[in-house]
Parts: sequence; C-alpha cells; structure tokens
Amino acid sequence: MMEKLISLIDINFGKGYSSAYFEKGELKSEYVFLSNEDQSAYLIFSEAKNSPYPNIDTTNSYVLNLAVVDKNVQGEGKGSALLNVFFERYSSHDIYIPLWIYADSDKLMRFFIKNGAELLQSFNEYWKDDSLAKGYECLQCGAPPCLCRMDLYVIKAR
Repeated sequence: MMEKLISLIDINFGKGYSSAYFEKGELKSEYVFLSNEDQSAYLIFSEAKNSPYPNIDTTNSYVLNLAVVDKNVQGEGKGSALLNVFFERYSSHDIYIPLWIYADSDKLMRFFIKNGAELLQSFNEYWKDDSLAKGYECLQCGAPPCLCRMDLYVIKAR
C-alpha cells in the first residue's frame, strides 16, 4: 500500500516529492494517512504542532498536508468523499490546508471554501528552499527550484 501511495504522490506532485512524508518506504512518524476502500484516494495529515506554517494555532489543530487521487479515477468524487470523511471526523478541530496553486487548483480551492475554509495567508515561492534541499521536481516548474505559490486555508472547529 505504501508503494502505491508513494508512486501516486510522485506522479501527481513531482518526482521525489514523497520524500517530504516518507523515509525508506515508511511514512514518517509525525504523519497519518487515510485512504478510501479501493485505495485510489489518500490523505496525509499531521498535528499542527509539527507544522512549519507561521501564525497558526497549534492547539487542537491538524494540517491536511496532502490529498492525492489516482489519475485513473479522478473526477469520480473519490477524493471529495474522502475529504468529507476527514472534515467530519475532525470537525471539532481547526484544520489547516496548504494549497499548492497551479493550473487546476481552483477546483480544490472552491471545494475547500464550500466546506468552510478561509484564506489565512499566501506564500510566494513557498517550496523553493525545500525543493532545492530535497531535490524534488515540481510538475509545474520542473527541476528545482519550485517557484509555486502556496495559499494557507483554515476550516475552523465546529
């Protein structure tokens, strides 16, 4: 299962991007993952206390670090269904969502806003240093450095 998740991350986010979450084929201890039954959609999340994002409330909070869906089933609602399960399960917590801004990210942004997310802050070239240090290739920028923007959203606890 982990091999499939690593492969999906690298295919959907760029070669080597999975190194942010995995070491020697194992999920790093600070992260947790959820998947749907057929393992075509995955989420990786962590407690906000482990977060590198500035100006967030780290008590009673989680960070949705990554959502990825197998390209063969994208558009079938599997990712949305898994996100809805996550949002419901952790509705008593603040959920921070770092959103990679690229050509199709507006769909995710609308989905998150529909679910109560509010934009907290935008960061230009957010992954630049990380991409250089870890050597992963961004799907939009190619070889390091990644010059993409990241928008940080929050869904407040209900």
